[in-house]
Amino acid sequence: MTLRIDDFKGQLPGGGARPNLFRVEGTFPSPVSGLLAEIGGAAAGAQGRAIGGSVGNTLGGGGPSNLVRFLCKGASIPGMTVEPVEVPFRGRVLKVPGDRTFEPWELTIINDTDFALRDAFEKWNHLINSMEGNIGSVSLQEIQQNWRVTQLGKNNEELKTYEIVGCWPSTVSPIELSYESTGAIEEFTVTLEYQYFKTNTTD
Repeated sequence: MTLRIDDFKGQLPGGGARPNLFRVEGTFPSPVSGLLAEIGGAAAGAQGRAIGGSVGNTLGGGGPSNLVRFLCKGASIPGMTVEPVEVPFRGRVLKVPGDRTFEPWELTIINDTDFALRDAFEKWNHLINSMEGNIGSVSLQEIQQNWRVTQLGKNNEELKTYEIVGCWPSTVSPIELSYESTGAIEEFTVTLEYQYFKTNTTD
């Protein structure tokens, strides 16, 4: 059977999902929300804790909500892993399913001149374990927040959403500075640990 280009196109409705069409959204702990409110103004502070658009109470206007929509330039759809357990049996090694594990979730953020999102992630990380005291200042329940990554279609429709449950930032990366970097905008990465994720295939 000859496979034609039209046959291939027929198996790829919509032209395929595109990696540049996505949205990241989530929530910060309350003390970080206070910092965001100072940055975003009274309107942002009045509408609560959510950033990014549609999780919980959305920050309005052009404040931190829009910062995440526009300045999170990279993310990933989480993967799935069940670690094997090796069981020796009569000269062979049988592999049986073990515990589920989750790789860290990483975001790439464009740094604005207010350092708004940088400040928010630094504050969140500091709440987990303070620089001087080496202790946390908020409860574990408040430290862990839920985030989402949504694959969008060409018409901005939602194709699939992953809810990342119990996130907290383990690493806020350094920002490299150089006299030679005259044509670049600063970026940094945030590594988030999480408990598990939910999507339409995990119900």
